[in-house]
Amino acid sequence: LLARPIRSVMRFFEHIDWDNPAEVRLPQPGDEVGELVATLRTTVENFNRIRERDLALSRAKNEFLSIAAHQLRTPLTRIKWALEQLQDTSVPQGEKREYIGQLRASADEMIDLVGNLLNVVRIEQNRFGHDFKKADLANLLATVVKNFEEIAGTRGLSLTLSVPQERLP
Repeated sequence: LLARPIRSVMRFFEHIDWDNPAEVRLPQPGDEVGELVATLRTTVENFNRIRERDLALSRAKNEFLSIAAHQLRTPLTRIKWALEQLQDTSVPQGEKREYIGQLRASADEMIDLVGNLLNVVRIEQNRFGHDFKKADLANLLATVVKNFEEIAGTRGLSLTLSVPQERLP
């Protein structure tokens, strides 16, 4: 009475297709072995859900890496092209200044992209968090404006901050 259902479960383990657990057919006895079989069925179904989620995450990660690689290739190509133009002795000096600006912009773009990639890694490693604390918003905004005033000036822009008389929350 006990050996036959156990052999049936053992045959199940011998022939299970772990690459396709959704196709598993389990025996259905109605006693304690049946309870074991039901538990095995639930375990296989859970395994399948976990595997599908893992595959979806893997596909998403591969797509992300592909997009990131293409986004990095664009500024690298612009940098290479601008460097070639700077080496070309027939290019006028005024145009070379433009190429230097393009080099700087492309390098900044790459720095931002690499920063985003590093943030993704930090998020995956659960090392990406915030330390929230109270701050004076007016002082914070004043610091930000001060840091960007020079950059704005080099682009012919004026950057100012108007803070209301009452204290900001």
